[in-house]
Amino acid sequence: METIQANVTGKKAAADPRDPPKARCIPEACRLLGISRSTIYRLAAEGRIRLIRIGSRTLVPETELDRLASEGA
Repeated sequence: METIQANVTGKKAAADPRDPPKARCIPEACRLLGISRSTIYRLAAEGRIRLIRIGSRTLVPETELDRLASEGA
């Protein structure tokens, strides 16, 4: 996912590609947590994880991944 940031001149500049992403797609989040797609959606339905919708994409914020990993989903 490419992020665009405005610099001091007001022109848009691409974000530094070395910056870690702030959210992950569902398949990547599943792989990182070692859980299934249905488990991600079940956790969301139970209110245990927050998902973000951007257009037709559903993403899991990095903060949620960190929290779930430390809790042991």
